[in-house]
Amino acid sequence: MEGTYSLPEAQIDRFLFRIDIAYPSEDTLERILSATTGSSQQEVAQALRPDDILDLQRIVRSVPVAEHVRRSVARLGLATQPGSDTASASVKRFLRFGLSPRGAQAIMMSAKANALFAGRYNVAFDDLRAVLLPATRHRIHLNYEGIAEGVSLDGLILEVFEQCARGVS
Repeated sequence: MEGTYSLPEAQIDRFLFRIDIAYPSEDTLERILSATTGSSQQEVAQALRPDDILDLQRIVRSVPVAEHVRRSVARLGLATQPGSDTASASVKRFLRFGLSPRGAQAIMMSAKANALFAGRYNVAFDDLRAVLLPATRHRIHLNYEGIAEGVSLDGLILEVFEQCARGVS
């Protein structure tokens, strides 16, 4: 890791997801080595044209979101801000900073795409749950006390989300 530095929060916030991937098993690592270090290279075929990507982006943007679902994301954004009146005692005690507007946008756009992948044409709370952690775990940060106490960031995010989801109807 020498020579690498953590990105500032403003740059980290520009990544859509942070997906945690465990180290591969011995068999998987062996297959990776076999596929990537041999003399033959696999042909990569173009899957989508640029226009296809733009079309998909338009389709995702057109997926409707009910007001109460959208409001839960807005409430989540506020509820993760340690200085907010709506923040829980745990958020105020353990978070350094919460979800940015860009993070809320990432949840909404990702939930829309998730709904389409699931064969539905509107966003449900299950779509929000499906994308919640990958879209937020790099944007919401524990403070020193949260780290020292061993607080589970994922657990805290889920707890706040469920409170916000129950708070709208």
